[in-house]
Amino acid sequence: MTFSGILPRIKQCAELYQRIFEMHGTDAFQRATIVESLQHDVASSRVREDIHLLTAYGVMKKTDHDTYQLCCHPDEDVDQWQSQIDGQVAEMHNYMINNDARTHTAIRPMEEPVSRNDDSFRSILITCEANIQDHTDIANKLVKQSLVMTDGAVLRSAPTMSTTVQRIADVVSEDAPVEKCDTDVVGKSKDELEFRLFLQPD
Repeated sequence: MTFSGILPRIKQCAELYQRIFEMHGTDAFQRATIVESLQHDVASSRVREDIHLLTAYGVMKKTDHDTYQLCCHPDEDVDQWQSQIDGQVAEMHNYMINNDARTHTAIRPMEEPVSRNDDSFRSILITCEANIQDHTDIANKLVKQSLVMTDGAVLRSAPTMSTTVQRIADVVSEDAPVEKCDTDVVGKSKDELEFRLFLQPD
């Protein structure tokens, strides 16, 4: 059988899914337990990334800060697997139609998460100055979604926008159950610097 290559690391994710099922079935499990049990076979950072991918693919759900659960038995038919992602697609489509998300190009989620210590953060890129309320409204929704998918969120921007990002984080943390836990400036050169502000559950 050939694969389209649309899903990154599909082989590794499928193997991880099978190993988790052998250990826990479709019962809830702690991510740290899986990382520890596979530490001699797979790099810890890779296991965490693949768990994030499986969650993004809709076949694993995050039920708490470090607790996950497989959605299907590996041998169930494709209709059962498909039903797990249909609801997510419908929710995204409903949001696009009813909230006109296409107008919020100044702030948007990125596909690849950012790893920090042992945690995975959903990236939210802020690309230009705009009405602060518009920024915080969409950032608030994205941060709340991030808590279901990953360990938190990281707001990313050019260093010149760090004050704006701090203000957005302050407003978001008043409504969402998160708090600012760290900031950083990264980049290969002074011309490629990026400001990052990390948010985690409080």
